Parts: sequence; structure tokens; C-alpha cells
Amino acid sequence: MPNKVTEVSLTSEDLQRALPQMDSRMIRMVPDSFFNEPFMAGSYGKAPDGSWSMDVPREVTLYEQATDLRGYVRDTCQQVHRVLQEADRNFTGGEPAPVTPLDKVLHLSASRTALLVWLWHQKQQQSPGDPMPNVMDVLSDDGLSVDQGVQFTEAEIDRASAHLEQNGLIKGAGVMDQMAGPIFAEITPRGEDCVENYKGDISAYIRRKDDGPVTFHITNNSGNIAANSTGFTQNAVTQGGFDPAQILAAATLVQQLAPALTPDIDEQQGLLAQVGDLEEAATASEPEPGVIRRIASGLMSTIRGLAHSPDVQRLALEAVEQSIQNL
Repeated sequence: MPNKVTEVSLTSEDLQRALPQMDSRMIRMVPDSFFNEPFMAGSYGKAPDGSWSMDVPREVTLYEQATDLRGYVRDTCQQVHRVLQEADRNFTGGEPAPVTPLDKVLHLSASRTALLVWLWHQKQQQSPGDPMPNVMDVLSDDGLSVDQGVQFTEAEIDRASAHLEQNGLIKGAGVMDQMAGPIFAEITPRGEDCVENYKGDISAYIRRKDDGPVTFHITNNSGNIAANSTGFTQNAVTQGGFDPAQILAAATLVQQLAPALTPDIDEQQGLLAQVGDLEEAATASEPEPGVIRRIASGLMSTIRGLAHSPDVQRLALEAVEQSIQNL
């Protein structure tokens, strides 16, 4: 009849044909194992030989976009959320209960902390030689994958991974296509320090160097570069023009400040290579002021691109700039 609603059922034979690789013993266990799941909430009958037939409720269509376990859990959570909202409306006489909007700033910060803390725990459980964890596996941790009642997305974890790597808190094994951060990573000693002494508060850990005067202990400094605080004044005075010692002193300072300018090893090596070029030009048998100035300008350009610590950056720039002011 055209007005009759067609009932859909699933049998053990149907499931076995669709999944021939599945053990028949597992097929027989399906009704008992999944009876309380929303997508199999219909009534069922079981035969003595273990075969069964189960009614498939219309609600199964709500899960047609779920192609894996993570998608199924996501869609189930959405359905539960809708049921709770409906219950709130019934309880409040038809008016929807007020919903606290998601604080996106806190959510962003929480995603970074969650990933860092999760990687800290992975480090404690790992043995030497174990592969780096997949950062997306944090989404399987019920205690760390949710903030303000909302689960982090893969895109949010990817951005958190990139942020942590850029600040030297994790070390990755390369970035895959279409991703901002490493998919495989492990926590670094800096990251462990952040978790253990700053409770995973990344912002507080990064700001820690800016809370007071910045003091640098410079060894083998033959020039008159003062590096004792954030409010410093450089007094690079030369007598009678070009002074190689002044340039070498500035180069030594930049070498020692390199780890504070950037936690990235490749960037440090690139910076030190430029410093080496500057030292070589300054100690040539016949130093060429034009060449020295060109190299120093390139070095300052690189330093300006390293914004990890503004105070250290300013100190390094002023040292280099004033060492060549008489060229």
C-alpha cells in the first residue's frame, strides 16, 4: 500500500554477506553488544543457532555521515546535545535554556595546553627508541580533548601543534601536506619545564623572560657592549674610524644571544653563519668597509625576523648597528 511505512530490518546473514571477512562468532554477538547504541535501537529476535534479525530504526539516518568510530562518537554527542536541549525547552515551558557561548580565546589556549600536557604524559610512558606519538591521538583522551563542553577539532590540534613547535616546546618529525604543524611530535625539555613549573600555561611560560630585567653574562667581550638590562644604552666609541674589535665584540654577543633569539636550530645555524661571515670580513688583512656594512645589514635583517624575544632582539640589533656606525 502506498501509505504504508516500510520497516527496515537487518539479519545476521545480511551482515555476514556485507562483511565476509568478519568472524561469524562476532556476527552472532552484534545484537547483545550494540543493542543500546542509537543506530541499532530497534527490537530483535534471536534463533537457537545464533542467527538474528533486528529492526533498524529511522534514526539510523542521523549517522549516515559517520564513516569511522570518531565520526560516530561525534554524531552521537550531537544527538545527545539535541535531546538535552529539547528537555530544557520542555522544562522551561518552550523557552530554550540559555547557552553559554564558547570563549574562543580560552578554547584556543586550552587546545595548546591540552596537547602539551598529553605529550608530557606520552613522554613518561615511552621507552628509548619508541616512535613519536601522533598529535591527533590527543582527541582520544576524554580528559584532555574537551574544553567548555566542546571537543577540539583536528584543525585546532594542528594549529596547536604548530604553535608549540614554533616556541620550542615540542619537536616534530616534519609537516605533512595541508598541515600547519607536525603530525608526529614529542615534548622538549622546554615543554617539560612549561608543564611541570607553569602547569602547561604556554603564555605564562613565554612571558617569563619579560617579567623583569634581562641579564646576559657575556664572556670574552673585548669591546664596550653593555648587556645588563632591558633599559640599556650602548656606548660604542671608536677612536679614529674603523675598529675591528668593536665588530668582533658585537659578533660575539650575537653568537651568545642566538638561543634566546630563536629556539629553532636551523634559524640559529643560519644566524651564526652570517655572524661568521661578519667576523671573517672584519679580520681580513685589508678589511673592506662596504663589504662589512653589507654583511652587517643582512645580519640585522635576519635578527629583525626573529621576534621570539623582543628585548633580546633589540639588544642584538643595537650592538651590531653601533659597531658599524663609523664605517
